[in-house]
Amino acid sequence: SICRRGRSQRPDTAPARIMRASVAAQRNAELYKDWLARYEGKFAAYWAGVEAQRASQAEQQRQLVQMRRTKLRDTYHTNQAVARARALTREEPFWKRKERSTALKASVASAQSKALQQEIIFIPRCVAAANPALTADRFSAERELS
Repeated sequence: SICRRGRSQRPDTAPARIMRASVAAQRNAELYKDWLARYEGKFAAYWAGVEAQRASQAEQQRQLVQMRRTKLRDTYHTNQAVARARALTREEPFWKRKERSTALKASVASAQSKALQQEIIFIPRCVAAANPALTADRFSAERELS
């Protein structure tokens, strides 16, 4: 028996199917563009909200870190002051020496500021030697001459 293939129907319909496929692809592209144009503002608003939320979270984290550091620093300074006061009550030599040096520096600074505020008058040595009362609060003329 001879097996004969029937006449194919496809070549007649192939151009139409190709045309329908290209039209469908073009229609889908136009629908996508329309959809994108319609919702583009919503996308932008969504991503702007996401960025704002991220910035807010970062700012909150920075504030928390700053608060924690401030609290630690305050605790450290408080503990340091308490330890210093206890050492002074126990009269430990380091803190006594440090207190003395601080007091000495303060007194020297106040003396310097008082000296700088005084009016400077230049007196010849012969006049200062003749009248010691002129230099009563300053060095004596004899000491200056020697």
